[in-house]
Amino acid sequence: MPFICAHQLPLTYGPTTTACHNTACHPLTISNRPHPFPTMPSCLDILIDAAESADGKMPSSMPKAFFTASLDKKDTIMSISALLKEEEQHMCHHDYLRGSSSMKVAVARRAKVCQWIFDAVHCFRLHRETAIVAISYLDRFLCSSSKRAVQARCNPREYQLVAMACLYIAIKISSEVIEIDASTISGLSRGLQTAEDIISCSRDILASLRWEIQGPTPFQYVSYMLELLPDDTVSMEVATKLCDDSYRQVELAVEDYACVILRRSSVAVGSFLNSLSRVAEDDFPSNKRNKFIDMISKAFELDVLESQLIKTVRGRLLDIDRSLLESNFNSSEQNQESILSKPLEATNVEETPICLPV
Repeated sequence: MPFICAHQLPLTYGPTTTACHNTACHPLTISNRPHPFPTMPSCLDILIDAAESADGKMPSSMPKAFFTASLDKKDTIMSISALLKEEEQHMCHHDYLRGSSSMKVAVARRAKVCQWIFDAVHCFRLHRETAIVAISYLDRFLCSSSKRAVQARCNPREYQLVAMACLYIAIKISSEVIEIDASTISGLSRGLQTAEDIISCSRDILASLRWEIQGPTPFQYVSYMLELLPDDTVSMEVATKLCDDSYRQVELAVEDYACVILRRSSVAVGSFLNSLSRVAEDDFPSNKRNKFIDMISKAFELDVLESQLIKTVRGRLLDIDRSLLESNFNSSEQNQESILSKPLEATNVEETPICLPV
């Protein structure tokens, strides 16, 4: 059975094939978008409580060419079920920053590193799912008891090295044919981290993760939910908007430390339902929309509209979205508009900050 990967969709977030190795694209500072929620513990507690109270489960016509293969709806549901069984071993199982001497600083550091990873992936013209995979490796590794992970949680320079090594691994395992080696990644640190350091660190990370590096991503769940759309109802334009908006909200969740302990499926469903709620009645009639949501509930073995966990995730993402809009409006004169608030093409690569600070 062919697998529909997120980067195969012909959407705004799709990859191009040329890397940017020009050092002119690598200015000294990282993008300075303020993190919308600097005080995380209380929000994290809400999400943990919701997760623990769950039942143990996860927490116009559309052209056939919209997908690279046309799968039967039952096959799609079976594929989602397979991903749900697999994702447990690819999770970050606890709040690894709780107990830090300064949790606020640690959370802010992680947010900046996540921004840097997205910026680097953008500069290299890679699919943005590569950044999500890299951040997943970062969280899972820092969640471990590895000696290097313990050091990275306390030492900013070691944290930088781990982040670069995670990006290196994610690029290497991606299906995109592109020449980016450890020396290229090393150049992003302006010599603070050598290629040898990055390779050595990547080996430690892979060993700590037990080479379990092919877990499901939120983008894959979104792709499968798109396959469940009724073929005779939703237009290509609406499906594309659904996918783009869901991807954007997934990225917001990935940057938000409060979402670290969540299943990828919970993040994907929350993002997708938020996007679906923005589709006009004329574009997707409520009677067919309700049947579609029932199909999603069946696929994820969960009442997605009644689940307290999904409701909490949706509210969290809407709050972040609202906060970013307010932040962008208030800082417009400083031109600090978020890279996540505009399409890939709308971002000027020459202005993309790349160098990761210590």
